[in-house]
Amino acid sequence: MSRRPMSKQKSQKQAKSKHVPMRMCAVTRERLPKNELVRFVKTDEGLQLDPSGKLRGRGVSLKPELEVLEGAFKKRVFERNLMATLDDSKREELREQ
Repeated sequence: MSRRPMSKQKSQKQAKSKHVPMRMCAVTRERLPKNELVRFVKTDEGLQLDPSGKLRGRGVSLKPELEVLEGAFKKRVFERNLMATLDDSKREELREQ
């Protein structure tokens, strides 16, 4: 009965499973891969959409759906998590993005 050397088995397992960073949507509370969520960041300039996910600052991840964004406004997610106040003009700007 011949078996493969242990090092080959280990390397094959490592090649199959690649780590995927997971994040939670602040509105729906679903855990999704990081690349499927949209990140909003509080910076010195105010609240910004972070398409690259690399901006410095505290961030909130949301599913990229308009209903979820409306739910975030209703639940005051940005005020609670980022301590950022949003006026109506900023909300409209975020809806357009």
